[in-house]
Amino acid sequence: MDFVGGIVTDDDNRVLMVRRAEGVGHMAGLWSLPGGARRDGESDQQAVVRKLGGETGLEVEVEAPVLKTNRRRWRGTAYRVRPVGGQVRQGLDAGIADCRFFAIDEMPERTVLEAGLAIMNHRLETSMTVTAHEYSSIVDMLFSGLFFSYLEPALGKLELEDLATLSWSITNTPLRKFKSAIPFLMSDRSDRAKEYALMAEIVFAVCTIMDDLCDERTERYGFPTAHRHFGRPQTVAFVFGAIESLRRDLSMKYGDAYAESIAGALLGCARSQARRFADQDLEIADYFDNCVKRNDFLGVAWSAGLRALGQRDTAEFIYGLHQAAIPASQMINDYYDMVRNEFRDFRAGVRSYCVRKLAAELADPRELENLLARRADPAAERRFHELLERYDIIPKVRADIHSALGEIAGMIEDAPLSTAQKTILACWNDIPLANILDDADAPRDFHARTERFVDSIDALCGELS
Repeated sequence: MDFVGGIVTDDDNRVLMVRRAEGVGHMAGLWSLPGGARRDGESDQQAVVRKLGGETGLEVEVEAPVLKTNRRRWRGTAYRVRPVGGQVRQGLDAGIADCRFFAIDEMPERTVLEAGLAIMNHRLETSMTVTAHEYSSIVDMLFSGLFFSYLEPALGKLELEDLATLSWSITNTPLRKFKSAIPFLMSDRSDRAKEYALMAEIVFAVCTIMDDLCDERTERYGFPTAHRHFGRPQTVAFVFGAIESLRRDLSMKYGDAYAESIAGALLGCARSQARRFADQDLEIADYFDNCVKRNDFLGVAWSAGLRALGQRDTAEFIYGLHQAAIPASQMINDYYDMVRNEFRDFRAGVRSYCVRKLAAELADPRELENLLARRADPAAERRFHELLERYDIIPKVRADIHSALGEIAGMIEDAPLSTAQKTILACWNDIPLANILDDADAPRDFHARTERFVDSIDALCGELS
């Protein structure tokens, strides 16, 4: 079957998108370009004019194609179009729930992957630059597009207990869908691979719920946490039952070895969560050791799924890559909390990487312990800030992050993977450079990086249906 879509932009270079109505077709509830299936005997241009008029009220003139997509059961072409009449109107088509313009860095997460790829190609062809912030948004958005277009529909096939809590946590944690996108793109992209990739989202959801309960967090990325949404009793009951039900369900579906690896990783995360609150030392090595144990579950989920698919070399590499990424991720999170969230970790008494880095510089770390004990006192916070500046802690942490990401980049370059797969991992590794560090630290070739990422994800998804 052949599909077409049209890219319409306004004077601010925002792109017109439509949200498909719930329960209507395989794109139900997702945002896409206006367009649809081509009728027999109809040209692409005729189909674009018909669908744009019927869905948005615009009369358009079709220009050059920006993306040609070939999937297993369908083909699609997206065209740049120019409005020549009409105006955008809501409610013209029962299959369209909404219609509006979006800036490139504000596109909805629930976007059809191919629509996102077409919009990115349009942006790359019409602009000489991609900003660091846009780059981060693009990579995250395309990972999410892959998840919602091809992976989320497989959730219902897993037949797990309390899927409602899991599904809610997975789909209402914005962005961050690299957790399932990466193992899927490293795999053979089969239907079986979709289920194993989803397991990474599931174990991450369980551990996130545990983390939020431990920290009594009520919001994450601006959305309510599970225990705020479902209530603490139901959420606590879910966590207690989740590991055992996963062990049982996965054993029946995928075998004992796979089930034990996933359940064991979740138990390890729970134990490390408990140790986190008892950890009052200031040693950096101990901090990273517990971070690795607390986050090992995701690397286990990635590698266990690839191993079950027979990709042993890839499984070993991806596990090692994740182990290397954990300390880097923790440094980045702590840097973000210290710089962007105005010393939130200090106020909470968290012995973060930044705090431990300072302790290593001080002749007498007891001064820092004293400040942490008096952290509610504004004078203590001012003194802490003075010490950070005196010992250049923030620039040193930035340098540590750069070093860690550089080592990960070297691992990716030597990986037993295709060029497209290496590109996916390299762009994922670049996100902190775009999203966290100062502009002076950011590379200047985000346009080229975005182009490589778009081409690679499209190529790796070529056999999807």
